[in-house]
Amino acid sequence: MVLNYPDAVRWYYSFARFDSAAPRIPDDLKLARMRKILSQLGNPHQQFPVVLIAGTKGKGSTAALLASVLHTAGYRTGLYTSPHLHTFRERVVVNGELVSKLHVVQGTALLQSLAPDFPGATFFEWLTAFAFDYFARQRVEIAVVEVGLGGRLDCTNVLTPRVSVITPISFDHTEILGDTLEKIAYEKAGIIKPNIPVVVAPQEPEALRVLETVAQENNAPLTDVARDWHWELQSATVSSQTVRIAEGAEEPRIYTLPLLGPHQRTNLATALATIQALRAQSFKVPGAAIRRGIERVKWHARFQVLARPEPMPGDPALGGGSYIIADGAHNRASAHQLVLALDEVFPNARVHFVFGASTDKDIRGMLQELAPRAASLVLTQAHHTRAASPDALARLAAPCLIPIYTTPTLLEALLNARNLAAPADVICITGSLFIAAEAREIILRERGQPIESDLT
Repeated sequence: MVLNYPDAVRWYYSFARFDSAAPRIPDDLKLARMRKILSQLGNPHQQFPVVLIAGTKGKGSTAALLASVLHTAGYRTGLYTSPHLHTFRERVVVNGELVSKLHVVQGTALLQSLAPDFPGATFFEWLTAFAFDYFARQRVEIAVVEVGLGGRLDCTNVLTPRVSVITPISFDHTEILGDTLEKIAYEKAGIIKPNIPVVVAPQEPEALRVLETVAQENNAPLTDVARDWHWELQSATVSSQTVRIAEGAEEPRIYTLPLLGPHQRTNLATALATIQALRAQSFKVPGAAIRRGIERVKWHARFQVLARPEPMPGDPALGGGSYIIADGAHNRASAHQLVLALDEVFPNARVHFVFGASTDKDIRGMLQELAPRAASLVLTQAHHTRAASPDALARLAAPCLIPIYTTPTLLEALLNARNLAAPADVICITGSLFIAAEAREIILRERGQPIESDLT
């Protein structure tokens, strides 16, 4: 049988676990197996320099910033992130271009020939092997790679990076990574390698202590972004923010950042500190490329404005009268940052949340963060196996003492929220990347901008 693109994507997902009750233990994530798979492919991961990024929040935004700057500086740049919003191809990118369907088919056929020798291999191992092989074949000059889960035992940790980056650490995947910040930080710190510089974003004190200890044990030079860099907001609009930022006592530089919210300033500082670490290793990244790369960065469904008060073509009922924001916040810390962003960009607006979340997340904690900012809460669910039902969400939301509505589909939820919202109000879709992605797809299609979407 000739392999086609949908079949190739199905093949990867045949190794995925979607049962939230299924045991997920770190011992399942074996680096030895990953090394053997890559050895069969000729060790593609050793053929290009890498920035490896772990953390709980901000990994994707930081990775997108770095990739945009490096590509603008003239480097053939790979970007590996997860999960995708609409199409599997978003996960593997070179110079801003999604991997083609043809390359997915060709690379998958190669992996399928190896699969009988690795019966226990996981979805993420096969996907990571595909990405590294593709980057090598595309002769990327540097790749920015986001860790999938944790760090120490994640299959991306076969890499020896030029710089390790650890973004802010908070509580998520506690059943795997541990139930304290110290335990989680220890897993994230697993990407710190002997004598390799590590850039650490602002952290809670207990997490920072762990990261500093592991860095010292590995003789890894550590940049503490909170200590070594300084930044402040100059202005913010619904399209971008202007940020003054400096390393140490240097003269501040001003950047226009199209990603909104205080947390994105932290991600920007972390990315700039990483660029400095690469410059120290003879990577040529001019200041003009940094500015243009930041201005050009795109990272969808992270406080993304999907609709503005003016009516939109197609179905004005979905867009006219209110701002519509999609944000993939999926843990308590991210929900807190979402509220800060709303306060900054829409300080006086009433906010109607459209909320859907996965069953394995801290739903109660997220709702506690959002409730004080909520004029209403419309509960729904994404088309995903792990999505919590609206009724289950309603039981958890009951103590919030705000108007609560349940709807079976996101389209109905959006229409419901639109009926609730006054012209000056904001509708914010959040709770998971799955719900944010579906909202983005619905609204862009209503605006006559169809987007590619896979069967997954």
